[in-house]
Amino acid sequence: MRFLHGKSILYRTVFMIWLLIFIILGLYIVFTVPYQRQSAINRMKLHAQGIASSISEVTANAILLEDYSFTVDHCMRIINENPSVVYIVITKKDGFSLSHRLNQWKTDTLGGFWVNPELDNKMFLTDQETNSTVFHYPYRFEYSGIQWGWIHIGLEVTQFNKELSDLYLRSLLLAVICIIIGMGISIIFARNLVSPIRKLESFTIDFAAGNLQRRIQLDTGNELQNLADSFNLMADALQLSHDELEHRVMERTMELARANSRLKKEIAERKEAEKTIKASLQEKEILLSEIHHRVKNNLQIVSSLLYLQSRNIKDDYLLTQFQESQNRIRSMALIHEKLYQSKSLANINFADYIQSLSVYLFHTYNTGNKHIDLLTDIDDVTLSIEQAICCGLIVNELVSNSLKYAFRIKKTGTIWINLKKLPCSTNNNKLDHFIFSVRDNGDGIAENIDFHNTPSLGLQLVYNLTNQLNGTVQMLRDGGTIFNIIFIPSKYNAKNKQEIDS
Repeated sequence: MRFLHGKSILYRTVFMIWLLIFIILGLYIVFTVPYQRQSAINRMKLHAQGIASSISEVTANAILLEDYSFTVDHCMRIINENPSVVYIVITKKDGFSLSHRLNQWKTDTLGGFWVNPELDNKMFLTDQETNSTVFHYPYRFEYSGIQWGWIHIGLEVTQFNKELSDLYLRSLLLAVICIIIGMGISIIFARNLVSPIRKLESFTIDFAAGNLQRRIQLDTGNELQNLADSFNLMADALQLSHDELEHRVMERTMELARANSRLKKEIAERKEAEKTIKASLQEKEILLSEIHHRVKNNLQIVSSLLYLQSRNIKDDYLLTQFQESQNRIRSMALIHEKLYQSKSLANINFADYIQSLSVYLFHTYNTGNKHIDLLTDIDDVTLSIEQAICCGLIVNELVSNSLKYAFRIKKTGTIWINLKKLPCSTNNNKLDHFIFSVRDNGDGIAENIDFHNTPSLGLQLVYNLTNQLNGTVQMLRDGGTIFNIIFIPSKYNAKNKQEIDS
């Protein structure tokens, strides 16, 4: 049951009211019961004091005359008039006592408590002779300023106990009545408090579940009613916002549907355009491939014509010029042949191209009794058509010169062709660059030859072709001849050449 839940408002309200009732009852019992008990004791004390006072008036004369008959008579009248008196003991300072118990008078010599009751100031004692609890009151009697002794009065506590029992019974009955009444009032109060809150809770759950038409009606006339009215205002505002949102969503859905329809139409048109472009591109690739094939064939025809023409030339110088021109044309024809065979019509695999060109040059320039090796170390790079043609013609010139002139004295040697792609960071710009190297370990080029200013057509071509690559060329004489050419890929413009040069 939710009523028993330790955190519920109903439980807490009932618990707090009960706690308040118990506190009030506890305070009542703590302060009232001892007061009532003390009041009963004071009444017995006044009663015993009155009896002892009347006895002391006659006892003084009896002590002086040593005639106690008048005292006994007076005490008997008191005992007859007050049945609650258990005993009367008159004790002189020397211990001589006159006592009445169980309807008997007797004289005795007593000491201790009876002579000096201040040593044991107890109000309730157990009488040994009657074996009952009595209220004991000692009264000091004096005459002419002289203390003669004590008058001890013993009263029954039956009435006192009855009054205490009645007091406890009344207190218990009052506590039970207060608890029952407090329980009923607390439950009624808590239910009246919790019932509107539960209605608010039910409203909130339904509203959160999407029932925006739900409203709550409370007529409590307090803050809970104001809270319910605020909830209703909030529900009205949310309902209005929900309706506006639904309207906007509907409009937006219709706009999206129209946009989706237009998008589907555009996609269909774009796909059709892509098909057209692909078909056109395929036609252009076929045409371009055919162009490369025809250019290659035409260059081979020119090379063949030069070869046929060179057969009728008897002059060695002219024959050499024809062969060199034929080799240059052959190197360009080989470019178009590789492009025709390649999947890409814009770039060429340079390593494969150099290998084919070198084999052709070694075959053209028959080394005879010379033993010359070719070693290549070319990264897997692709070059554009323009860069490949320039590099191919440079290889043609430099390898041809090495085969013709580098091994006249030495009959054995090696020609190296290297192409490396390295990063180059200049001015915080990272530019890739190529290092293209052709060298041999032959006789070496003469010291008086400046390849920048030489009548040799081959070296002039190397210098000019390097400029077309937007690169720089360097010649070294180190155990042969070394040509190092540094250039940048074609994707960078000519302005980057200065950065490479630096």
